[in-house]
Amino acid sequence: MSRAQCAIFSLFILLAACSQEESSEITADVAQGSDPVGTGTASPLITDPLSQAPVDAWPTNGGSFSNQRWSPLGDINRDTVSQLKAEWRVHLNGSGLETRYSAEGTPLYKDGVLYMTTGDSDAFAVDVDSGELMWEHNSQYSEEMGEAVCCGWDNRGVALGDGKVFLGQLDARLIALDEVTGEVLWETQSVRWQDGYSITGAPLFYDGMVITGYSGAEKGVRGLVEAFDANTGEKLWTFYTIPGPGDFGHDTWPQDTMAYEFGGGTVWQTPALDPELGLLYFSTGNPGPDVNGAIRPGDNLFTASIVAIDVRTGEYRWHFQQVHHDIWDYDAPNPVILFDMDYQGEVRKAVAEAGKTGWVYILDRITGEPII
Repeated sequence: MSRAQCAIFSLFILLAACSQEESSEITADVAQGSDPVGTGTASPLITDPLSQAPVDAWPTNGGSFSNQRWSPLGDINRDTVSQLKAEWRVHLNGSGLETRYSAEGTPLYKDGVLYMTTGDSDAFAVDVDSGELMWEHNSQYSEEMGEAVCCGWDNRGVALGDGKVFLGQLDARLIALDEVTGEVLWETQSVRWQDGYSITGAPLFYDGMVITGYSGAEKGVRGLVEAFDANTGEKLWTFYTIPGPGDFGHDTWPQDTMAYEFGGGTVWQTPALDPELGLLYFSTGNPGPDVNGAIRPGDNLFTASIVAIDVRTGEYRWHFQQVHHDIWDYDAPNPVILFDMDYQGEVRKAVAEAGKTGWVYILDRITGEPII
């Protein structure tokens, strides 16, 4: 096994860590759009390396588009793991050392280089053979931003694609860096940290697009997922996880107030993707306010849900709500994973998410219907 493959496999080991009529409060619901497979042309890029289990790179946060964080490499096993030893260590110039920061970033690996972040949204490129720091990007924030950040100072990593490193920052900026030099190529800010938004999840790169969710449900924001042009930073589409007037699901929010504008449902993690179906999958956080449901009667879609949208247009396809009208913070911040399974003699395309309810929800990823 090469040193690069060893790094990938070691990294993997270290980081792998109902109907609406039902009366129970903790129930689940599926609703289908008019075309669950998508009206746009499904991408032919099913041979994209990011669609495959990683072998010679760790190219995206979940290892592949399926978010399985699994590799078929087998040289490191129960018999050989004791032979692992340290080759080098690197100090990231003191970034993210204070107690307010969390080290939650998944390093990516490509062509001999590790790309990693700290809880301060600083990004680094490190030579995998020597541990040499090749470049660094230091995020800059105003002091008052610290009061606005929801739920901790952390960053879960970067995305790679088209020779760029894509970084979401705590101040809700999305930045593209040159993969070789770390130079800032473009940056964009669709929402403001002053309004409670931040980016803590790693973006997803796919076929010229960069896709990211936003955090901030505890700060009274309206959740959303957005896609941007990877070359220019131009916004391509926006999907609000809290439906507005005229949108499917808006009737699950009060009709006589503006509660939906502060409804939460943020997306904390990197979405999964099925390029063949052209569908993007993610799960959502709690409604806002999280434990006071008095001002938001209704099921409060699409909070505490698994959601599928068209990756090209951002159009809604289906959802499955794990908890109607959540008042316990039993939301769904865990990443979804995609897999094919043999169930009752039939191969099914599945998506699953482990929710705070203690259940693992396994759905048909074409329709959103429960399989089990």
